[in-house]
Amino acid sequence: MIVSLLAATSARAGNEDGVLLGDDAALGAGAVTATVRGGSALMYNPAGLGFLGQARFDASGSAFGLRLTTLPRALRSPDYVSADASQLEFLAVPAALTISMRLAPGLNAAVGVFVSQFVDSELTLELEASDGTRRTRWALGIRDVSQRYHFAGGLGWWVSEHVSVGASLAVIYERSNQSVLLSGVERLGDVVEHISYSSQTSLRSFGFEARVGINLRFERLALGISLRSPSLFLLNRLSSLTTVASALDGMVDADARSETSDSLGVEVLGQSRLRFGAALKLGRWLLSLDGDVLFELTNSEAKHFAKTQGNVRFGARFAISPRWTVGGGFFTDRSAQRETSPDFYGGVLAARYTNRRRLGPREPQDDIYFSTTLGVRYAYGRGDSPGFAVATDITPENNFTVASNDVLVVHELSLYLGSTLHF
Repeated sequence: MIVSLLAATSARAGNEDGVLLGDDAALGAGAVTATVRGGSALMYNPAGLGFLGQARFDASGSAFGLRLTTLPRALRSPDYVSADASQLEFLAVPAALTISMRLAPGLNAAVGVFVSQFVDSELTLELEASDGTRRTRWALGIRDVSQRYHFAGGLGWWVSEHVSVGASLAVIYERSNQSVLLSGVERLGDVVEHISYSSQTSLRSFGFEARVGINLRFERLALGISLRSPSLFLLNRLSSLTTVASALDGMVDADARSETSDSLGVEVLGQSRLRFGAALKLGRWLLSLDGDVLFELTNSEAKHFAKTQGNVRFGARFAISPRWTVGGGFFTDRSAQRETSPDFYGGVLAARYTNRRRLGPREPQDDIYFSTTLGVRYAYGRGDSPGFAVATDITPENNFTVASNDVLVVHELSLYLGSTLHF
């Protein structure tokens, strides 16, 4: 109970697209459904593998990231005193590592590992409440560490000059650890009373999801559509430890409860997603527009509910020279979760440098080339989050309740760095 109520003040990074997965995504602000080619096609549109030229190795990540979260009146008392929540996080996220290659004429493959979500947040708050005769000091601490990994593989088939199709399968591993401590001390003259709640929760989950896509590319126009299946989880392990300790009315009491549960079976915990995009080449410009729809999900048994939601992305690239390309764009990353979660809006600016090396006459191909992409991503998130009202008079029960919602604001700034070897 305490975890589900208090951990709401810990904002997650982004929603579906909180991390840039690959250089194409950085240069086009995620609007890549019609243009992606490398290993990141496994996550965006596997049909893009069909148009793969040379084999390539991609490594990318957010070399440095900042996230600032603020929630006014996170803790409140009956005498209208409140404490604002504010946390600043420093992150370094290895977003993607992939390799793509030709298997046969017109048939290409890729494998890779992706970090699609990374959270490492810590929040501490203090509040003193008073009714004129007694003073109560409350302290709240929350720690949240969560990651989501995708281990993916897929194929792309170049059906004809202008058409390719593809499919990919990703194994999902999620892990999260949350700890919450709420402690209150009441002073009434020389009498001191104390109560504290603490909870530690650990979740480990394994599952999978599949993607299929089609890509049409002409001289100036490219179109792409991909469909992601619902995420099916096969194994969930939940462990929790909850303790309550108190010194009230001259009596000391303590209680601890530990639980571990394993769920083996097929559970639908992730929404299906339809992506569609178009790109237009105008001279040295490449303009791309993407949209997607997340479909409603209702899982009453797992208490997981998500609504239908849509997002859009726009990207533009300009080839300054054969070596230099700049790009960027704007995106929305609105939440489909029915419970508290902010909607994100932001933009990306990036530049890519390519260094081509000619090979000797006896080599199997004419050249190889290296490219490095550097980008900056900013996102602004805004949503509603509940505050928590604490009591002035500490009692064995009902010392805190959920208060009315207030505005949760999140600022994210990250530096993207990616490298690609084409061989």
